[in-house]
Amino acid sequence: MMKSHFQLNGPWEKVRLHNVTGKDLVYTRGNGDSFDFGDSKLCGLSNAQCLTHDYFVIHRMYRSEMEYISLLGRGRANKSKIKNNRPGYYKSEEIDKLGNDYDVIEFSPDLLKDYYLRFDQFIQACSLAPIIAQSETFIKSRFDKVMGWAAKAKGSDADLFYKLFLNIQLPQVIDLRKVLYRKVVQNKLDQRVMIKHSWLYLIYSIATKLFHHLGLTRLTRKFAFYASKNAFDTNDKLLLDGAEIALKKISFPKQKYADFYREMAIYYYNQGELILACRFINEANKCRPNGPMIIKLHKLYNEES
Repeated sequence: MMKSHFQLNGPWEKVRLHNVTGKDLVYTRGNGDSFDFGDSKLCGLSNAQCLTHDYFVIHRMYRSEMEYISLLGRGRANKSKIKNNRPGYYKSEEIDKLGNDYDVIEFSPDLLKDYYLRFDQFIQACSLAPIIAQSETFIKSRFDKVMGWAAKAKGSDADLFYKLFLNIQLPQVIDLRKVLYRKVVQNKLDQRVMIKHSWLYLIYSIATKLFHHLGLTRLTRKFAFYASKNAFDTNDKLLLDGAEIALKKISFPKQKYADFYREMAIYYYNQGELILACRFINEANKCRPNGPMIIKLHKLYNEES
């Protein structure tokens, strides 16, 4: 659909997705009448009295609920995989929540019925039914793809899909939005924990969890106490929840835990705790058996022990 056209030798300044802008441009309607947008930057339609013809094109921005979600998968020119500039599906009683004024366009029922009749005749005369069927299949396929992305979304992506699916009444979307809501709540909890309890708390929490996995009870209690001093009372249940959250924040593959084990081994070796150094370097070797530094330290520490 062509939304507007302009002369290349005119005083235009910028070509946008929906219009061409320029402070010295003269805009006209299809019948030749000129009008002023009142804005030389965005040129949004401010004069609603534009339906001066017997025929016109209605741009249904949202379309059906399935089409709306499918269109989200078209992405944006800024390389975003999802059209992230939608506040959710429109709802008539909330459509002016942004303070915008909207005009309701009404058509004669008889004229509308005649339009649909002629439309069906046009489809049949041009044998367009197979092409329309292909388009419907494409829309449904892209809808499923977007739903798949949303189901796997984490972090800020979960927040985005939760917003984009606002007001959708399709049962499968309602169910998915409930899942997204739980992720959004968890994200906010994670953020509050991280902001409140600092990077030091994160380190102590990770150490506490790893010491527990290694069976080092004394060090588990010691680092749990350090974490509690930076966050909660020692007996607070949130201490263990915080350790779980901290581990989830690690975005690299699990074999990268070798870095933590290696550094702890070096620390305890320098402290004269050779038995603990061997325990940690052995764990590091399990995670990354081909690491040159780990191989060297593994041999050194175990020979000395």
